[in-house]
Amino acid sequence: MNLVGCTKITNQGSCLSCASQYYLSQGACLSCHVSCQTCTDSSLCLTCRSGYFTGSNINYSHCQACSLGCTTCTSASSCSVCNSGFYLAGSSCTACSSYCTTCTSTVCSACNSLSVLITNLCYLCTDVSKQGSIGC
Repeated sequence: MNLVGCTKITNQGSCLSCASQYYLSQGACLSCHVSCQTCTDSSLCLTCRSGYFTGSNINYSHCQACSLGCTTCTSASSCSVCNSGFYLAGSSCTACSSYCTTCTSTVCSACNSLSVLITNLCYLCTDVSKQGSIGC
């Protein structure tokens, strides 16, 4: 028997309980829909994974995706936490400038590993106009 996702096994080798993102079906753990953190079966989410929200329409059995760059939202247009590389502007996420991983609307405070921070902007380490790899 396949024991992927199983957290508790009987002496006979069947699952009694499953990890998050799995549900129990006839002694085996099966995957929830990709949008579900917990579910009752493959068609009904109980809680949503990061980047998804519970749809307000009662006909939704799966979670709905947050907008681009959003980690935590209550609807497709109302974000409260953004992914790395984005900042919260009102209730939506806006991309930081190129190579920037942490920013506000005007200031970058952290760059990706291939870049260097110079005067609140990120430049590639290979950018010869900014002294190449200085600071990388």
